[in-house]
Amino acid sequence: MLSSCLPTHLVTVLASLLPAASPSSPMQLDRSSHVDLLVLGLGWTGSFLLPHLASHHKDLTVAATTRDGRDGTLQWAWDPEQDGKDQYAALPRAKTVVVVFPLKGEGYSSRLVRGYEESVGQRVRWIQLGSTGIFDVCPLFLWSNAPSLLQS
Repeated sequence: MLSSCLPTHLVTVLASLLPAASPSSPMQLDRSSHVDLLVLGLGWTGSFLLPHLASHHKDLTVAATTRDGRDGTLQWAWDPEQDGKDQYAALPRAKTVVVVFPLKGEGYSSRLVRGYEESVGQRVRWIQLGSTGIFDVCPLFLWSNAPSLLQS
């Protein structure tokens, strides 16, 4: 089944894009903290990504955010209308940032990158996964093999 293969493939791709890390001790996270990987908007991805990283990439330091701070994540929500670095003050410095939540507006990607990098004072690697959640029209997945209007 494709859905059972996707998480493993996604984790492998993400891990291959990360720089080599050195082991570190547990830390209090704030703007002066450093992590190898910061996952913004953990959500469903966290159900397989964090356990995989913890068991297969123990040398990586990882921090993640959720809107409510559940399961040991940092409580953080991005406000696309707020410019500047203030909204990033609670986030640690990261070598690589993975954006999981959907960026739905024009220019939002560049605004997020600019604001975070300004906040931490350095350039970082970015991976934007986004989410198909913005396309959900009903809670049940309905399969359709009807031909597309774009097919010739």
